[in-house]
Amino acid sequence: MPFKVFEGTGCLVIRNKQLYTYLKQFGKCYDKYIPNDLKNLSPKLLNVLIDWLILGDGSCYQNNNRKKVCTYYTTSKKLKDDFEEILLKTGRTYHTTVREPRDTYINGRLIKKENCVHCFETRLRRNNKAHVKSLHKKLIPYKGKVFCLRLKKHHNFYVRRNGTGYFTGNCGAGPVVAGAVRIPDFYPSDFFDGYINDSKKMSSKKREEAFGLITDKCDFGIGVISNNIIDAINILEATKLAMKKAINDLISGTDYLLIDGTVKLSDMHCPQKQVIKGDAISISIAAASIIAKVHRDRIMLDLHKKYPVYGWDTNKGYLTKKHLEGIKLYGITEYHRESFRRVGR
Repeated sequence: MPFKVFEGTGCLVIRNKQLYTYLKQFGKCYDKYIPNDLKNLSPKLLNVLIDWLILGDGSCYQNNNRKKVCTYYTTSKKLKDDFEEILLKTGRTYHTTVREPRDTYINGRLIKKENCVHCFETRLRRNNKAHVKSLHKKLIPYKGKVFCLRLKKHHNFYVRRNGTGYFTGNCGAGPVVAGAVRIPDFYPSDFFDGYINDSKKMSSKKREEAFGLITDKCDFGIGVISNNIIDAINILEATKLAMKKAINDLISGTDYLLIDGTVKLSDMHCPQKQVIKGDAISISIAAASIIAKVHRDRIMLDLHKKYPVYGWDTNKGYLTKKHLEGIKLYGITEYHRESFRRVGR
């Protein structure tokens, strides 16, 4: 911001006669936004900015539990995205809903919904336990798909795509599946070249071909943990349990473990090494990832035949638009992960 900003008593103080010219550039109410200079202020000053934005275009009240509930309203989608961004930068969590236009009366005068616009309502959550100690921006090229994301407790992951904010999360239905593969020593190092790769970079047809080769030539194990157990012990612990089941399913046993990611398994009687992005580095990890994904995809295809309204044949249980529409219209099934946000409680 081209002005010096001072901290007053619960407010921001700017001493400059050109402030009007600066504010004029923000345009009409439907095109408002928060400039980058303001979004990059310290968390302490951002909290002051949030309070004043709510004071100007929001509301606060005490609910039945005498807890303060604050909500911010705007008709500008860009301003809504910017407001969500500064909330995350101050460690706050929130929930945004879109209010559809409808006919209403103001002082006895009918206001047609055609003359209205959508209103974005962002409600701040009271259980804000997250605290952002430092901010990091990292550009990661991808082809429009985020497969899975695991975060530390009370952490948020925020994606901006073409000016729009997106949140990513885990699967909303079906089991968690892990794979373990031991490749025999007598195969040459290039035996599987052209067949085994990072499963996320392979087409479904290629994964099926690789699955047949791996299960025919290698010792493998598969661990499956149901959605009910996921709800009972959480997704991380369920993933660990699936990994242990896959390892115990190996016929030849294990003397050393290569584990994709940072997960550490307890009560293992052999050394283990965690490998970040292991499916792109280790052929054994890549093979285990392939059999786990193919096995789970087959499970979801079978479940799709029983419940076709959720689109599990294509989204494999991830919370896509079609999946969420199915939940809204038909409710959830016995295969949904009820403990996950936007699914159950």
